[in-house]
Amino acid sequence: MKKATRQQTKEHNTTLVLKTIYGRDYVSRAEIARLTGLTRTTVSDIVSSLLEDGLVIEDGYGESLGGKPPIQVRLVNDARQLICLDLSDDDFCGAVVNLRGEFVYRQVLPLQHRRGEAALQVVYQLVEALLTQTTAPILGIGIGTPGLVDARQGVVRQAVNRGWSDLPLKNLLYQRHQLPVFVGNDSHVAALAEYSFGESYQLPNLVLIKVGEGIGSGIVLDGQIHYGDGFSAGEIGHLSVQRNGTLCSCGNRGCLETVASTRALIDKTVELSRIYPQSPLVEVAKSAHPIDTLANIFQAGDPQARDLVLEAGRYVGLAVAHLVGILNVHRVVISGDLERFGEPLLQAVREEMCQHVLPAMADETELSFSTLGEDIVLRGASALVLAQQLSLP
Repeated sequence: MKKATRQQTKEHNTTLVLKTIYGRDYVSRAEIARLTGLTRTTVSDIVSSLLEDGLVIEDGYGESLGGKPPIQVRLVNDARQLICLDLSDDDFCGAVVNLRGEFVYRQVLPLQHRRGEAALQVVYQLVEALLTQTTAPILGIGIGTPGLVDARQGVVRQAVNRGWSDLPLKNLLYQRHQLPVFVGNDSHVAALAEYSFGESYQLPNLVLIKVGEGIGSGIVLDGQIHYGDGFSAGEIGHLSVQRNGTLCSCGNRGCLETVASTRALIDKTVELSRIYPQSPLVEVAKSAHPIDTLANIFQAGDPQARDLVLEAGRYVGLAVAHLVGILNVHRVVISGDLERFGEPLLQAVREEMCQHVLPAMADETELSFSTLGEDIVLRGASALVLAQQLSLP
């Protein structure tokens, strides 16, 4: 085993100190030394460097234990800012974010079904618009995008709905702005958000399932996103759950996306409304926000809506069972459009999962909705930059 160089040791110690400060509102140098096991001299030198960089400030005094009260230090939340993008929906969304993952500014640009180069131009427009709203040095650009993404190279290998193939998004944005750029699959990035900012904060192992136009999952193992050998770990949307089912865009039949995605739910609702023209489901096809309309009809107790949605939940439950059986994770979180259907949907997922794994494994698995809301991918993009640039949170 090679011995760490002096520079590596310094970087490791700086990370320890910064993470300790980040995890607390206020902390003294002596407390940092106690918590990290570093010497007071080492801590003092590192804190001095962080003060010089403007990442932390001295702010008040702590409680005296007999001598002079210790000077407290804290993170300067807005010392650096991040540019974060969510490219997973019909509208591209971006935000300027501070070091705590808090939004300073948020903007949406409509994609209007653009694909290929036209969709890429919207990305450029969004980044440039966000940069005009920054008020501090930029730590980096973080992006969550649909499709198969080589996270190390920042290349979108394939995003069918965007018309992108082998798109070197990281290099393209770096050439334009000379800023560090980090790109990840939207479901992977959402899982990182749950780990970094959600109710699953710092749980070493979890799975997040993101449901929208497509379905994917992000897997966190030992506190790290598990990408798989080809960067497509968690690609459950094209897991076949229905024998001889509907033909999927991928070429297979009965994929999870054909029975449980937003698009599948709306398509099936429209089909039912044609068969039953007196049903309230006819309002879904007329609505500018069809999934919200379907959720309202579901919550009102319409039997056809409930059958349709709960069947989708059971198919998701089957996919959850596969994940739990293979990974033995104890925390599974669902985010995205299915959250609108509340506890009945979650119960359908839970019941189906329980039928397909060992009872002991089912009992150990906690299933819930994410609390991070519609901006979970943006929050995850900020976590991606913080983790790569500062090893935070």
